Amino acid sequence: MDTINIRLDAVTEMTQKGNTFYAIQTAVSHFLDLDHLLSLCVQIPKQESMKTAESKITNILLLKHSLELVEPLREALVDCENTLFKTYYEVSSTYILHI
Repeated sequence: MDTINIRLDAVTEMTQKGNTFYAIQTAVSHFLDLDHLLSLCVQIPKQESMKTAESKITNILLLKHSLELVEPLREALVDCENTLFKTYYEVSSTYILHI
């Protein structure tokens, strides 16, 4: 029940703060399907070829692109008051400090 209420509070905050909503929407819209991308990065091909090597390079570049989107998302969350958003902000701040 707490999880649902926290998420409802997050939705309420976004509906009340239009600028925050659009900033988060803009940041999130550029993210790729990270689950799928990570899955592709860890798959081991049955045979190595030029095509599989190019695919690996492409996947790593897409992963780099996704990691570069953490900062704009963090900036969109800076003024949020909801505990869920605050947690995302803190976690992303920790990530930014380690790169």
